[in-house]
Amino acid sequence: MKGYGEYKKTTYDWWPIVPAHWDHITIRSLMQTSDIRCGMRSDLELLSVYREYGVIKKNSRDDNHNKPSLDISNYKYVGRDFVVMNKMKMWQGSLGVSAFEGIVSPAYIVCTIRKKLNSNYLNYLLRSHPFKTFYNRISYGIRVGQWDLRYDDLKTLNLFLPSREEQDQIVRYLDAKVGKINKLIKIKQQQIALLKEKKQAIINQSVTRGLDPNAPMKDSGIAWIGQIPEGWEVRPIGSFATVGNGSTPLRSNGRYWDNGTYPWLNSSYANYETVDEATDFVTEYAMSQCHLPIVKPQSLIIGLTGQGKTRGMVSIMNIEATINQHLAFITVNEAIVLPRFLRYFLSAMYEYIRMVSDGNGCTKGGLTCTMIRCMKSIVPSLETQKFILHELDHAMLLFRECQEILDREVSALTEYRTRLVSDVVTGKVDVRGLAVPDTFEEEEENAMDGHPWLAQADEDEYSVADMEK
Repeated sequence: MKGYGEYKKTTYDWWPIVPAHWDHITIRSLMQTSDIRCGMRSDLELLSVYREYGVIKKNSRDDNHNKPSLDISNYKYVGRDFVVMNKMKMWQGSLGVSAFEGIVSPAYIVCTIRKKLNSNYLNYLLRSHPFKTFYNRISYGIRVGQWDLRYDDLKTLNLFLPSREEQDQIVRYLDAKVGKINKLIKIKQQQIALLKEKKQAIINQSVTRGLDPNAPMKDSGIAWIGQIPEGWEVRPIGSFATVGNGSTPLRSNGRYWDNGTYPWLNSSYANYETVDEATDFVTEYAMSQCHLPIVKPQSLIIGLTGQGKTRGMVSIMNIEATINQHLAFITVNEAIVLPRFLRYFLSAMYEYIRMVSDGNGCTKGGLTCTMIRCMKSIVPSLETQKFILHELDHAMLLFRECQEILDREVSALTEYRTRLVSDVVTGKVDVRGLAVPDTFEEEEENAMDGHPWLAQADEDEYSVADMEK
């Protein structure tokens, strides 16, 4: 892809040159703020602005954040091709040209477009990466997460626009290219999701049925597990482990936290496979006064509360530390169960743990130490546990390698998409006369070709050998 033949300089270091024939226009002359309120209209959909997507219908996203007020009469009206900006998140790129009619929070900046131009081009331009540099510079506040942007600072921004014909060609080109990249990213994300399903299936199968498909089986007495190999035991966790939880020393008491040296963990650490370090530390005084437990290395920690994924997640300690009240520790008798085997088993139990803790006396759901002690675990012989761990460790290494490759591909595609859009809409490259890329249907249909193991989404049996193939 080549640049334009002739360029002219701008006054911006983040957009230093533009094609010589592009016209100069300010935001002030291009847009006009709109303060139309929706009043009592109930036919308008609630819209929102996301940095990843621009202006979208609020109900198209499955989240519970920023629920609208019961009284929406003061919400701002948005028509098609209106520009909508979240002034508190502009530094992240939360703006866009709306393709919908609807309403938005009164805190948003809403503008109409005075000039006739391709609104999709304007959407690409204002959301491109170089413009975020400018939005960052004119946003301010006490801390980054609370930065704000004033329209008076934005309206002096100079834009440089190609002709309408050129805008149309840029949009056609980018729509096709970005659409193709997005489908590639979606395919990679689907492959990652399948990879995670396979990973969980192998763990579940290994810790509940073993690695010998011909082993004689018996009923486990646990409905969600079914049969287990003969010779394996079923025991309550409390019969071979000590279970307890911690607390959070009063933050306002400096004697608990100032110059603390003992690692203290919050519930987020349950989301890691292992805990190797801490970011918060309490004092020895806090340890003695707040009855904080000493959690030894090779103990497990499990998330107790919350609606997010943390409740039921399990990590293994590689350091000695203490914990807060939203975590429980499980210190096992290693003559009966190996810590890493129990972690794999609890990982297999994740959905069951979530289910049994959903209605535990509060709307958010929660586990208790008593519930954990009473949970039943499958206990093979130590020799069998060691053999299963050896095979699972090998399988998890292969999974990590596969996911790292896919993650790198997603990252590279995302970076390419960002750079492509930026270069085209700011005039670094010239797409006039270039053919619009072909459709993507054939590639999408054949996306799993060359990945037969990943394509077997409905198989019941999985093995490490399948992965190595």
